[in-house]
Formats: sequence, C-alpha cells, structure tokens
Amino acid sequence: VEISFSEPAVQKQQEEKPVFQKTEEPPRKEKPYEQILSVILSDDEKFENATFIEDDDIDFKYIGEVFRTYIIVQKKGSIWFVDKHAAHERILYDKLKREGVTEVQTLLSPVSVTLSREEHRAVLDNIELLKKSGFEVEEFGTAAILVRAVPASLVKTDVMFLMCDIAANLVKFGKAETDILDDLYHNIACRSAIKGGNQQSDAELEEFARRILSDNSV
Repeated sequence: VEISFSEPAVQKQQEEKPVFQKTEEPPRKEKPYEQILSVILSDDEKFENATFIEDDDIDFKYIGEVFRTYIIVQKKGSIWFVDKHAAHERILYDKLKREGVTEVQTLLSPVSVTLSREEHRAVLDNIELLKKSGFEVEEFGTAAILVRAVPASLVKTDVMFLMCDIAANLVKFGKAETDILDDLYHNIACRSAIKGGNQQSDAELEEFARRILSDNSV
C-alpha cells in the first residue's frame, strides 16, 4: 500500500482593513496675534502683578510689550495693542501744530548739503518757514546750503539726509505754506518719536501708555 504525505495547508491570516480609516487632522497653526493672546490670557500671575492705574479719565492695567513695538494694556475688559512709534508720532505732531518748535539746537559744526537746482531754489524760497520749524539754513554756493541749527529733538539725526528729504518735499508741495508746514511737522514728529525695536523700561512704557490713553486725539 503506497501512503503519501502532503504538507498541511497554511492559512494566512490577513488583517482586515476597515473601509474607512480615521486620519488625524494636522494641528492648526495659530496666527501671531492668537499666540500672543493665548500667552497673555493664560498668564494669571502677569495679570495679578500688572499695575492698575486709576485716573479721572482713564483706568488700565499695563501688561507688557511685544516685539519691542506694541505696548499691551488691559482696558475695560479688552486687550489693547498700542504701536508706540505711531502713537508717539501723533502726540508730537499735535503738539507741534499747537505750539510750533520750541527748542532749537545750534550744530557744533554746520552741515553742508548739496541739492539739485530745483531743490536749492525751493529751500531758499522757504527759509522763513524752515526757521519757523527750527531749521536755520543759508545759501552756500550755487548748489548747496549750510545747515546751522535744527530742532533739538533731531540733533542725533543724519542732518544731510534729513535736509535732502525736506528739500524734495518742498519741491513736491510747491508754495502752499500750510502744506509745507504740515509736512515739516510730520517729518520732525516721525524722526523724534520713539522707534519700534528700541528698548524702554516698564516704568517708561507704563507712563507712555498713560499719556496715549489720556489723549483723545490719538
């Protein structure tokens, strides 16, 4: 009798795959302002230690600063982000409109500025307006001016670049006195204001926040 042996059948177990597979959604990226708010609103200690200021006209909590540009305050249940440069510029501009330039600084060494023929003429035609804005200039040859004094707040500014900018705007605005003065005041305010990126102490920023929030024109 012939007996044959065969190998037993091997049953392969296959994992059953569901028809629908659950996939996890990628985490949503928070927008920058959401990240800032989440940090602020979750930091109870910061709120507890924040300075609460009471005034006849304003009340707020100074919280801090982000990016060395925005002052953060809590006011009447809201979070405020104040652009310190833009706000300071507006305060200075309004003051210039009311009072004009009150402090002028004579330069240790007069600065010679070379201009185009059109710009040179425009500056000479508006010497009195420039003087009213704190700039003491005089003719210096056929294509240059000599700057002897500037507003005190602009002593550390690049005077040559500043006067080139002013001269170009004088040509642009022509002979309208109000437009010329307005542009000069804007220029002075912008260059004199606190700059974004500069570091100030919490005490300085807190006082600055008070000034901004108490000024209805800002």
